[in-house]
Amino acid sequence: MGGLRAQLQNRESTSDAVLVGRWLECRAPSSARIAYDYFSYVPPAFRDASPTWGGSRAWLSALNPDIVIVNSVTAGAVIAESDPAEYYACLDAGRCGYERVLSRGVITVYGRSGRTDAPFRSVPPGATAECDAALLPDRP
Repeated sequence: MGGLRAQLQNRESTSDAVLVGRWLECRAPSSARIAYDYFSYVPPAFRDASPTWGGSRAWLSALNPDIVIVNSVTAGAVIAESDPAEYYACLDAGRCGYERVLSRGVITVYGRSGRTDAPFRSVPPGATAECDAALLPDRP
């Protein structure tokens, strides 16, 4: 029972969704517009964040986000539907104006193609090495 309790107590510090959300908070301005799948973590500092259970290309175009966060668990639940299937395929293939910036576990972060450094700070508020080491530690 002690092992399960310790695992539950540490799940926030080991959750890919939380770690990626904290990385994003360290790297992107709070003014960034974010589209994200449910079961992803977007820190409250980001006021312009819109969730989806499986977007569509039309939704993506209308929202016009700076950053897109995909959770493969959410995507997997709706991938058989045509609109979400095309949405996830175009993101994955880089056909809808976004390119992969970071992948960790079930979470993938995309930024606008050709401008992936624009919404992301090259130098975060804290020291880069310290921020990255604390937020995205190597997996055991």
